[in-house]
Amino acid sequence: MGYDATCNCTFGKQASQGQAQLETDFIQFRSDQFRFKILLKDLTRVVAAGEFLELVSKDQTARLQLGEKVAAKWTSKILNPPDRLVKLGVKPDSTLFLEGEFEAAFTQEVGARAGSIGGADLIFLAARDKSALLKVDELATQMPSAAALWIVYPKGQTEIREMDVLNAGRSAGLKDVKVVRFSDSQTALKFVVPVSARNRP
Repeated sequence: MGYDATCNCTFGKQASQGQAQLETDFIQFRSDQFRFKILLKDLTRVVAAGEFLELVSKDQTARLQLGEKVAAKWTSKILNPPDRLVKLGVKPDSTLFLEGEFEAAFTQEVGARAGSIGGADLIFLAARDKSALLKVDELATQMPSAAALWIVYPKGQTEIREMDVLNAGRSAGLKDVKVVRFSDSQTALKFVVPVSARNRP
């Protein structure tokens, strides 16, 4: 999502002005006095009350003074999050290429969009460990210059870390531009061909 706002906030008995940030999976607030981070999945109540956004989780209550329009917008974003394909930039007419083994739910979502790598708008690589990253160079060489490569890897695993994924993409001449939550257990990093190198068909 990536929304930021400077605002007043009350958190329990504390109050301060600081920076609020709404992301795909969480909302956080930072100030000199205090800071907090609440996962969106843990919220039990989200209400826009005039210029305030009220957030309630099991053991936390926060009130952000964002202004009426922003409070309403953030409430809508929290209560109506984009589905996975939207976050990944998959459009109804997109052609996808899948490399590796993905969960059944994702392949069902993709459906008939899967095709060959040469005509793909989006390429997905399932990387369960670092050995799967050996495929990145080959995929980067074959992908159309306007396509994007998503590397999907497990969260919190020692077998493969974010830096391993970043290094693999960058070593293949690609540029990392985005990271999203792919599932409860997986993260996806997006890579594209740098504009200066887009001379391939």
